[in-house]
Amino acid sequence: MNGDEGVTPRLERWIRARFTRAQADTVLARLRGLDDDLGGWYGEQVLAAIAFLGNGDMERFDGAVQLATKLDPRDAIVAAGASPKRLNRVLDLGQEPKIKRRWRRAGNPMAKH
Repeated sequence: MNGDEGVTPRLERWIRARFTRAQADTVLARLRGLDDDLGGWYGEQVLAAIAFLGNGDMERFDGAVQLATKLDPRDAIVAAGASPKRLNRVLDLGQEPKIKRRWRRAGNPMAKH
């Protein structure tokens, strides 16, 4: 799989396993919108990183979207530990993402405090 595919079936399965049905529908719609708005530039790796950072929590997901869109998509990849190898392990083998400690402690670093 290359990084140009956007919301792939394996990413959708991962999202549906971690968010409620209504949340998963919202998450998927927002990720598809991000991918469409940016001409597919985001690809699976960045969209998965955003989903990994959310990991079932809509507030964290919103923060991850902000991180990727207002700063730099690569920041989301780094925070989520979403290297291509790790991405495959999480999406294909069911391993948990390795979220960077700083993101976990902050919860949502983009939130206003």
